Amino acid sequence: MAHLIQVMRIRLMMKELRISRLDYTAQALVFTFDPETPVNPIMLVAWAQQDQRLRLLPGDKLSFQVRGTDPDSRIVQCYTLLENLKKKIEQKDSRSLKSNFEEEQYPRYEHRAASFKRHKPLTTVRKTKQ
Repeated sequence: MAHLIQVMRIRLMMKELRISRLDYTAQALVFTFDPETPVNPIMLVAWAQQDQRLRLLPGDKLSFQVRGTDPDSRIVQCYTLLENLKKKIEQKDSRSLKSNFEEEQYPRYEHRAASFKRHKPLTTVRKTKQ
């Protein structure tokens, strides 16, 4: 029962941050962002540079390497990451971080942030020939 409540808390946080999907591979949690997400991609690039467990993936995705293999620690790490992401969005520092990129202090990463925002998730429906 406790796991169900924790999973529902994660789902509510994902809905608030407009994260449309969460996948778990054997080594990482993969978050897929909705195109209307309030998350600043430039902030994600900077955060991924600071934390080696984070990686940006094509298709508006963020991968987070999980340390523990048991379900309890994965749930805790997932919720902690979402809380940290929410705090980063709410911080006023994100504005100064954006201006740093605009001033070309980090010109080599600006294209990654732009491509992260530009790509759309692969959720298209294939048409079949009739």
